Amino acid sequence: MQEAGTIGAGLIAWLASSVVMELTLAASLGHCAASVRRVILRLLLICCLFTVVAAVEEPVRVDLLVGVSSIAPGTTITVGVRMHIARGWHIPWRDAERPASACMTVDWRLPRGFVVSSLRWPAPSRLVHTDRATVGYVDEVVMLAEISVPYPLSGAGPYRLGAA
Repeated sequence: MQEAGTIGAGLIAWLASSVVMELTLAASLGHCAASVRRVILRLLLICCLFTVVAAVEEPVRVDLLVGVSSIAPGTTITVGVRMHIARGWHIPWRDAERPASACMTVDWRLPRGFVVSSLRWPAPSRLVHTDRATVGYVDEVVMLAEISVPYPLSGAGPYRLGAA
């Protein structure tokens, strides 16, 4: 991430200095129309670079936690969805007034016949904003789910679990 920011900052500095040189040259030579077009193009490029650099860091990073290395037919395994929440961000708690789909959904990628339960949300923290208070999660949260392994298992392993 730091490399992208350094490269972006270098390009922005170069573009900004070339815009100043272009304007100075245009003023001294009296060539306005072509120089103005080049300046506008460079300014648009600077705006695009700010957008790209700003989009590098994600507010939430998610890991799937599986505490077993083997499974048996007809059993249930517990998995966790761990979220690392960036500073300044929070995840709202699901409640009766807000549908769970408005807060967070998980796209499970399971082998055929495997069934997953709903996520179990831990107790939230009280979060105070400047104008109101809410409940949710900051820093890190782990939500649990149960995955039922079918009996009998179809095909030979390995069986891969995934979530997005």
